[in-house]
Amino acid sequence: LDHLSKKELEKFLGVTRKFHQASIVHGIHLLRMMKYDRQALAVRRHQCETIDADPLVWTNQRFIRWARNIDLGEYADNLKDSGVHGALVVLEPSLSGDTMATALGIPPSRHMIRRHLTTELEALVLPARAAFDHFVRVHATERRRAE
Repeated sequence: LDHLSKKELEKFLGVTRKFHQASIVHGIHLLRMMKYDRQALAVRRHQCETIDADPLVWTNQRFIRWARNIDLGEYADNLKDSGVHGALVVLEPSLSGDTMATALGIPPSRHMIRRHLTTELEALVLPARAAFDHFVRVHATERRRAE
């Protein structure tokens, strides 16, 4: 599981959409970061059920609720079965407000709504990406010390 490539996802599992491949790869990355401890993951998810924090561990359902909470209720259900989850949103560097708007089914002509989404998404994700980058640096330093 740790070494599953996007090419293998396509060849052996039939996952051809790049977005879904990235979703699976980043989901596995999150599990690896959590040392495959589903209990710890469940605890972190529970802690952010009612507050917009720690989006790295959010489920697809949590993103649907978030979309409703930021007044995008008419688009929120479009995220069902989309592959959008916290690890994808936080860890995929190419994921942007436009990417999320497309996943939500917000038409390109709805500029104000897309701008609102981008502002809300950045407020949620940028701190999480910074925290993740810090986590990576700390663990790299610890690994070098241990060697």
